[in-house]
Amino acid sequence: MSEDHQTMHRVFAYGTLKRGLKNHHLMARARFIGVATSVPHYRMIAGDYPVLFEDGAGLLPVSGELFEVDDATLIELDKLESVGDLYDRKTVAIALGERVTDAFIYIGRPVAWASRGWPPFTARDRDGRLHWPALAE
Repeated sequence: MSEDHQTMHRVFAYGTLKRGLKNHHLMARARFIGVATSVPHYRMIAGDYPVLFEDGAGLLPVSGELFEVDDATLIELDKLESVGDLYDRKTVAIALGERVTDAFIYIGRPVAWASRGWPPFTARDRDGRLHWPALAE
């Protein structure tokens, strides 16, 4: 294996990491794969950005974007998301059209968010998936 070999990782972005949003600059070395949907269903809260949870009522699939990132980018994303404190990084099934693949997703740790008081976010796209708006959507 060469020294410059990078392991590539698929990451599902559903919030500020999406194209055109405030943290997308962290994806500068990422390869956009396509618009995708989470196979697992989640609930979402949102303030300045959205947070997904695996528990609760009204769980729905989530609309987002699938990227391929290198090791260094994944480390930066883990820092942004405060993995182990605010979020957990998990591997889940993501649908890209008719194809399903595994990708990392950042899921909120309920105990870390309980005191924030952010409201439930329920906006959906035309297919009924939770969809955190990008700009003026």
